[in-house]
Amino acid sequence: MKIRSIDEFESALDREYSWRKREITTLRFNLKGARLHQKEVFFRSGIVLLYAHWEGLVKFGAKSYIRYINHQGAKYDSMKPCFLFFATKTKIDNSGKVNLQNFSLFEKTQQMFTLPINDKFNIDAECSISTRENQNLTSTEFKSLIGKLGLHYLPDYELREKLIDDKLMLYRNLVAHGESLHGAITDPDETFDLLADEILELLDLLRRELTVSIEQKRFMA
Repeated sequence: MKIRSIDEFESALDREYSWRKREITTLRFNLKGARLHQKEVFFRSGIVLLYAHWEGLVKFGAKSYIRYINHQGAKYDSMKPCFLFFATKTKIDNSGKVNLQNFSLFEKTQQMFTLPINDKFNIDAECSISTRENQNLTSTEFKSLIGKLGLHYLPDYELREKLIDDKLMLYRNLVAHGESLHGAITDPDETFDLLADEILELLDLLRRELTVSIEQKRFMA
């Protein structure tokens, strides 16, 4: 998917946010309307999908941001230094298996430190925005991604770190590993409402921050 203009970027993020919000809203209504013995099942399925939308939109937004920058013709010497990370990562990832006999790695590393700063920024967004090192998008992973993109780590992000790690991630991992939620929550409706509201707010904050960053060209030095 190519994103060449601010309008294309905003439209892509709006569409992605809207369908995810609809699904979360549907889950909320289903949980509220469920019978008592059904609520845990709806909560368990809902919490997994809520996490999926959290990770999904964060990664979609980050990839779309990179795809937009790819089409701006910006050069590394005019951009924030953090974007050299992606060039470095690409060179290292393409070096093959790391071992003492791997001269290719040495060559790639040497090239990394002599990277022409007037090269245009153009990277593979799909490969560059990934949580392969840590399959879960914890608050730490989220903060790291924000830094890689040269964005501001907002106070509202920081305020929700414990909610991401101690609630969303905890419940999601319990369900994903086939464990019971007995004792972990006392009110499924209230807990899901809280998590849904906070995650949607986080995603909306990120969406707006990405848009403002593009409008103000904050990726430039």
